[in-house]
Amino acid sequence: MIKTITEDEYGSGNWFNVLVGACVYVVTRKGNKLLPLTSVCENMGCDVFELGRMVSRVLEHLDLKLPDFDIVGLFERVFKEWVSCKEGVGKGVTVRMVKQGIFLV
Repeated sequence: MIKTITEDEYGSGNWFNVLVGACVYVVTRKGNKLLPLTSVCENMGCDVFELGRMVSRVLEHLDLKLPDFDIVGLFERVFKEWVSCKEGVGKGVTVRMVKQGIFLV
C-alpha cells in the first residue's frame, strides 16, 4: 500500500509515520474492525487532524471506500479501555454505564 502511494519515493520528516498510521487505520477499518483514530495518533506521534487528512489522501489515492462506521461498537471499545485504566469502578457499574451510553448514542 505504501509503495503504491509513495511511488517508491520516501521523503524525510514526520509525514511517513503519519502515512503508516493512516494505512494501518484504513486496513483495520476495511477488515470491519474498530480502531479509534486517537489510538493510532498516540502510537504514531501525530494529531488527529494530521492523521485524518492523511487517511483521506490514502483513500482518494487508492480509490477506496471505508465500510459504514459502527458508533455503538466503537463506544463500547473506547469506554471499556477507559474503565480499565480507572480503579474502583465495579463491573456492575461498568455494564450499566455501557448500556446507558449505548441508549444515548
